Amino acid sequence: MLYRYKDMGLILQSVAPLIKALADEDNDVRGIAAFALGEIGSEKAVDPLIKALTDEDNTVRWRAADALGRIGSEKAVDPLKSALKDESEGILGKVKDKAFESLERISRKSKKRIL
Repeated sequence: MLYRYKDMGLILQSVAPLIKALADEDNDVRGIAAFALGEIGSEKAVDPLIKALTDEDNTVRWRAADALGRIGSEKAVDPLKSALKDESEGILGKVKDKAFESLERISRKSKKRIL
């Protein structure tokens, strides 16, 4: 995990550029940005990652769902519930399965039943 690095300030400074990268024209860049934001775990990334749940690329959507589960914000619950309808499957798996896993993760963190 990225939090193990000595200079956490430098890592947190990368949040804004990574959020910007979620709008890049290259789907690989968007997917890597979503992954990195999930690793960093900043609440600042929640709204942009929610938006990424509707990206045209299913790998970006999968990574956004994963990142939201890692961050654990309850704000992501309803958008992740909507993502349960996403039947698309890519190299990483089905988006709906990752959305379900992320909802479970948020439920455990918040100690609330979500589903």
